[in-house]
Amino acid sequence: SQSRIDAFYSRVADTFDRPGATHFVEKLGPLTGSLVRELYPDAREIFLVRDFRDMVASMFAYNAKRGREGFRRDSAATDAEYVVDQVKSSVRGLATAWEARSERAHLIRYEDLVLDPEPTVAALLRYLELDDSPAAEMVATLFARGPETEFHRTTADPAASIGRWRRDLTPEARHACEQALASELQIFGYATEEAVA
Repeated sequence: SQSRIDAFYSRVADTFDRPGATHFVEKLGPLTGSLVRELYPDAREIFLVRDFRDMVASMFAYNAKRGREGFRRDSAATDAEYVVDQVKSSVRGLATAWEARSERAHLIRYEDLVLDPEPTVAALLRYLELDDSPAAEMVATLFARGPETEFHRTTADPAASIGRWRRDLTPEARHACEQALASELQIFGYATEEAVA
């Protein structure tokens, strides 16, 4: 497995004229991180999370924009059932992985990346033991708008997607999120309405 991965990324580096490339990035599910550490003991793991209530609101908005049910939304009769039956297990898996590996991993919250991007990216680069001086340039690239981002966008800008669950979710879906995802929200530092009230 490792030799095939190394060979693939060697070809990628050659293709993009990066002969001195030292890092590669993979988007993986929460259960795969421990396997990667077996193959690459010095691997760095990054957990990118978002308030799960906003995630649900964005998924519903994306489905509405496309005019079809994605994210297995059609597997439940109501939005509230969907949160409990589908979203809960996925979010629980992420929280379990974070709890097991947080001492050797780095957490990035979407909200920090959007509202305070340069320090967030600089901290990530330091975690990766890379020079953090290109953080500003990376942020400019990160928030560049293009046709590929417009297809996925469901709010005017990323900041508008923060807290959208308060206005976009039905009361039933909000309640389901608060009940089903409360412990996971707290694990990642998100307050629930009950905690705020």
